[in-house]
Amino acid sequence: MKTELEKSQEREEQLLAIVQQLQTDLDELKKAPAKSKRKFWGKD
Repeated sequence: MKTELEKSQEREEQLLAIVQQLQTDLDELKKAPAKSKRKFWGKD
């Protein structure tokens, strides 16, 4: 049972790391100038 708990904690930590990375990426996108955002989405 102890090993199961450790495994679930590891999974939770991995998920948290992924979520933090996504939030960082989103912040970077928000900081990008509007012109480059348009190019990114192909609306130029």
